Amino acid sequence: MNKCHYCWLLIVSIFMACHKDGNVGPRPTNPGGNNRGGMPTETPSERVVYVINEGNFMGGNGSVTSYDPGSGQVSQHVFEQQNGFPLGDIPQSMAVVDGQGYIVVNNSQKVEIVDLENLSAKGTIQGFTSPRYLVAVSNTKAYVSDLYADAIAVVDLLERQIAKHIAVSGWTEQIVVTAGKAFVANVDRDLVLVFDTKVDTLLDSIPVSRSPVNMQLDANDKLWVLCNGGIEEDFPALEKISTDSLAVDISLRFPGKTTSPNRLVMNGSRDKLYFLNEGVYEMSVEATALPANAIIPEVDRIFYGLGLDPENNDIFVSDAGDYIQQGTVFIYRNKDLSLKSSFKTGIIPGDFYFHTREN
Repeated sequence: MNKCHYCWLLIVSIFMACHKDGNVGPRPTNPGGNNRGGMPTETPSERVVYVINEGNFMGGNGSVTSYDPGSGQVSQHVFEQQNGFPLGDIPQSMAVVDGQGYIVVNNSQKVEIVDLENLSAKGTIQGFTSPRYLVAVSNTKAYVSDLYADAIAVVDLLERQIAKHIAVSGWTEQIVVTAGKAFVANVDRDLVLVFDTKVDTLLDSIPVSRSPVNMQLDANDKLWVLCNGGIEEDFPALEKISTDSLAVDISLRFPGKTTSPNRLVMNGSRDKLYFLNEGVYEMSVEATALPANAIIPEVDRIFYGLGLDPENNDIFVSDAGDYIQQGTVFIYRNKDLSLKSSFKTGIIPGDFYFHTREN
């Protein structure tokens, strides 16, 4: 893949200067799935997987695919079918706070609030520049990272609006919150920023390797940071940080500058890391060296998104294909890595959210 994911972000960055609101635009004429679009026609089981599809840049055709693990039923364009209007341009990520879903739509400069049971729209938070990830720091407040704003947006979840901004320098990406501190990946400056979430101030910054993009908190309260090295600028690295001392405990360098590890996720017990690097790799949080071989080779596919089912640790990996037509998600059993199932998605499936429905 060779820096494919990072280059996609760079392309978005270059063309943002031509930004227009992306709430309208072309949609696939054959959305696929078991019922060819719309909400499920059968009684849903207790669990659902939402796939966030970015769509084509400036196309306004970002979407959500739902997958029912119990029945295998797939539904396309669920948000649009439920609400009567498209989700927007480049849905980036999905988060859940106090039982409500928040879909961050990057190039449409907004966050859509949705009911987790059916994705019906509950409101929109606007005023962002180029939002990336939303993470709750309490039940009433969230931080939102941004590609261009030179700021972290502090969102009042009750009022559903931006309350204020915390000034930073450059592109901010994933956010992890623990023990009253928010750790924010500052991609441009090769830092992990540390904020006091009670008073919304910068406490410290931790130097890391080139271009930190993904972060996860393990069962030992250690912060793992995946740095992709930029566009062949430096060696990518996976680093472990103490959330108490704010020091880097271990730094593991990948062997080549042309590789592009990304999409760092964890299993349900938070004792194993998984990431993409022309295949799916698995690594214990106790390991002191990078895994040598992929557990799921990429072969003739283009792996783009990665998620782990927290219930059974099945591995969901998406194939973006040609980045123009529908993508595909492949599901592998964690216990033996055999292919369990696959299904079609919208265009460029990137993020996953695993939801257990209310009884």
